[in-house]
Amino acid sequence: MTLKVPPLRDRREDIPLLIEHFLEVFNDKHRKRVTGFTREALESCVQYPWPGNVRELRNCVESLAVLATHRRIERTDLPTHIQKVHPRSKLEVSLGSTLSQIEKGAILGTLDMVGGNKHMAARVLGIGVKTLYRRLEEYRPS
Repeated sequence: MTLKVPPLRDRREDIPLLIEHFLEVFNDKHRKRVTGFTREALESCVQYPWPGNVRELRNCVESLAVLATHRRIERTDLPTHIQKVHPRSKLEVSLGSTLSQIEKGAILGTLDMVGGNKHMAARVLGIGVKTLYRRLEEYRPS
């Protein structure tokens, strides 16, 4: 039997529950006492697209728990590429925009969101790295 589970970016409501569960597991495993994430840290985590899905989230929470020096994980404790995610990052589209303009906005916005990491941006966008490079070349002024 095959069970298809949507990617974590499509189940953002699961992220706080998964973080809570992972914190409990890693507090026990590493004898830590991290009680949770601040609102800002949690919001950044919810907005991050988690291209590595649950495994990436789990590894991130474990690292944060192990390295924690205080009870709550703050936004500044998060990896830089997650800190850079702007809360409620959205692509704004004006009516009458061409599909090319919308695609360009999505690609450039995603690149900005992941700190310029083209491989990660391609994974988030669901396209190949070669396709991403080709599109970026098209956006360059002649």
